[in-house]
Amino acid sequence: MFIFQLFDRLRESDPASLQKIVPIPGDGLELNLGISEENRRILQENVSFVYHAAATVRFDDPFRTAVLLNTRGTRECVDLAKGMKKLKVF
Repeated sequence: MFIFQLFDRLRESDPASLQKIVPIPGDGLELNLGISEENRRILQENVSFVYHAAATVRFDDPFRTAVLLNTRGTRECVDLAKGMKKLKVF
């Protein structure tokens, strides 16, 4: 719910800033987050803030799925961020 409140506050204070948001398809269970090389390059050239909140908290998920998403997904996100030339905050 927090992420939606964040965007609501941003929409109220600076609506034009939302024009900078571009969805990038990916998959937190995959190596390199399932992001194409082209999109990875775009992210590493342009992004300065990373907000990582992908996780599963379901107790009925298969153990392998939960571990991959909650640990490898985070590691892959950090690896991606390491190549971001304009990164200010992770």
